[in-house]
Amino acid sequence: MPSPANWAPFLAFEGIAGGVDKNGLRTIAASYYVPTLGMAERWSPADFIAEAGLPVVRRNYNQEWGNGRLLELGKDGAYKVTLTLEGIENPKDEESGVQFDADYATAEDPISTHPNYDFLGKKYGNGQKTDNGEYVFDSDWVDPQFPQDEPQRNPLFGVKSYLVPGITWSKSYCIRHPRPNLLQMLGKIEAPPKAPDGYIPTLPGNRNWLKIAAKPSFRGNCWKVQETWLMSAEDGWNRDVYR
Repeated sequence: MPSPANWAPFLAFEGIAGGVDKNGLRTIAASYYVPTLGMAERWSPADFIAEAGLPVVRRNYNQEWGNGRLLELGKDGAYKVTLTLEGIENPKDEESGVQFDADYATAEDPISTHPNYDFLGKKYGNGQKTDNGEYVFDSDWVDPQFPQDEPQRNPLFGVKSYLVPGITWSKSYCIRHPRPNLLQMLGKIEAPPKAPDGYIPTLPGNRNWLKIAAKPSFRGNCWKVQETWLMSAEDGWNRDVYR
């Protein structure tokens, strides 16, 4: 990096901070003081930006009053400017910094979609159904195995949904231009790519994967993309509905 002392003789330099995320996206923040609002809004250390090799994505500034060093810069105090640069080195039209993430969680589904719904209906609903085909779960219930017992509160009374275990599998990366077919690939039944070590969550039974999301985000000189797949229920995604 160029020496901050060489940027200009009338600047007070505060420091540089930065980092690299898991996809190789670099972020650099440089802070310095200038004497006027016009410089705070427009002036940038060209040599520093050129050597960093990343575009400026954000400029923040605020007027400060304080110690004698800053007051020397201008009678009205000084403006602290923070420039943020972001991007990847030598972006190309190929994926870089590829990472994979698995998210295991539960979601609510209607109780009527439970694979053992008929069994539940016969045990807890005594076989009664509404006109739309849903079982009725009354507040009082007698276990069919013990019909002589006193009624007790029905465990399924008021229950409208149940928790279903699920997995999403995501791939993230940086690339100069996102692939043009990201939209066309959504809603497609497909096997997602595996991690470099060959890992991917093992799906039990007839479950399979559906691509549900693709999120491109422009970051300085490249696009950071996250693609996501969702595991199906027990019988797999319906191929009459999805491609």
